[in-house]
Amino acid sequence: MARLLAKPVAFALAAAVFAGAGPSVAEEEARGARGIVTAAKMWVIAPSIDGQIEEILFSEGQSVAEGDLLVTLDKRASELELRIARSELERANAVLMEKQRDLARLDELKKRDAVSLAAHGDAVFEAEIARLDVEAAEFRHAAAQENLKEHDIHATADGLVSAPMVHAGTNYSTSLSGPIATLVQLHPINVRVFIKTEDAVERLAHGEYTIDEARKLHFELLLPNERLYGHLGKPVALGFDLDPSTGEGSLLVEFPNPDGFLRPGLPVRVRIKR
Repeated sequence: MARLLAKPVAFALAAAVFAGAGPSVAEEEARGARGIVTAAKMWVIAPSIDGQIEEILFSEGQSVAEGDLLVTLDKRASELELRIARSELERANAVLMEKQRDLARLDELKKRDAVSLAAHGDAVFEAEIARLDVEAAEFRHAAAQENLKEHDIHATADGLVSAPMVHAGTNYSTSLSGPIATLVQLHPINVRVFIKTEDAVERLAHGEYTIDEARKLHFELLLPNERLYGHLGKPVALGFDLDPSTGEGSLLVEFPNPDGFLRPGLPVRVRIKR
């Protein structure tokens, strides 16, 4: 597929495709251009670790808020790893305290020349090794804590969640399994408007629309029942490709959707607000 033009020119093309003077063009303009509602942003819901899916806490089409718990994995092995890491950290701290007490005692003896330099040096070395052991144990404990958190998957944003593609009890593999579901942003939301690029280029060449004018456009949205949607949209981007079979390109128009009324896949028509 061919690449489309740069963004500023794209807006002018989109404006030009709606512009015209003849009666048939005016009628088409009032009817609006064909479009389809599409998500402005989308996220994959999938674990970052392998494990057995314990519970799926959402259903198809459910609206979720950022931070909502969506999926849990079996935590038993990771909880055990965290307990082991905590015990190792406590043990390392206890050894460090003992080595530091020994070193403090030898420090006093050294001041009175009552201990050999070799013995004091060994105590310094052992205390440093114990300190490093504590540091390593702290890292392992922190890693175990983070690993346990990965067993709970939360919504990364407000939006609408798709149907789950797996069931509770499934053994999930990050390398073999696909996503559990997808989460789409509903507010704001985009409409992909299909435009005949050749017609737009011709009108643009005749000076019917300028780039500056195109940037100021606002768009109205007509619902399938011909009712006018209550919010205006603005152009935000041009589709990446041309469809070689139809010669159509596309323009993405962003509309507010605070009530979540517009859903991905809804066919609509879009026209410039006059």
